[in-house]
Amino acid sequence: MLRKHVYPHLKKSLEAASHKLNSFNVKPDHLTLLGVFFSLLTGITIGIYHNWFLACMLGLISGFLDLLDGSLSRTCNLGSKFGAFFDSTMDRFADFFIFGGVLFHYVQMDNISAVFVCILVLIGSSVTSYSRARMEALGVECKAGFMERGERLVILGIAALFPVIMIFALWTIAILSNFTAIQRILYAKSELTREA
Repeated sequence: MLRKHVYPHLKKSLEAASHKLNSFNVKPDHLTLLGVFFSLLTGITIGIYHNWFLACMLGLISGFLDLLDGSLSRTCNLGSKFGAFFDSTMDRFADFFIFGGVLFHYVQMDNISAVFVCILVLIGSSVTSYSRARMEALGVECKAGFMERGERLVILGIAALFPVIMIFALWTIAILSNFTAIQRILYAKSELTREA
């Protein structure tokens, strides 16, 4: 949803930045790895230092790099099958670093209910992403559902600026991520059964 409605407004700026980076021989995989590094810093900042505001700033950098690596790949024709695989796989690491940091934060606070919802978030995020990747491996495009990676990170980022709503935000992500996973399973059943 965010990629559909927000990305078009950023496209020209991202393309200009992509051409500049390409002139310095920067590759999409470099940006992917840098984005994952900032995700790790985000998780550490939450889980160890409990600094939500700084974590939000680091998460914004990570999210921007995630947009930029895709733009660089498309704009400068630097895409490859391995690059697509690598980007998708690194996104899973990035998600785990960030939400794992949130989980570790609440473990230290002995907040069992928050730990539980963080586990639900990690489950929903993983299954949502895997279901799409598996369907596309079977030759069927799948963008069904509302709660994709961008939406999860935006909601978490807003909550990081206003930590009083963090638990509510985590429950929202957990419920909608798992609901999206179910939507994709049902969509897959419909599409793959029809093709059979």
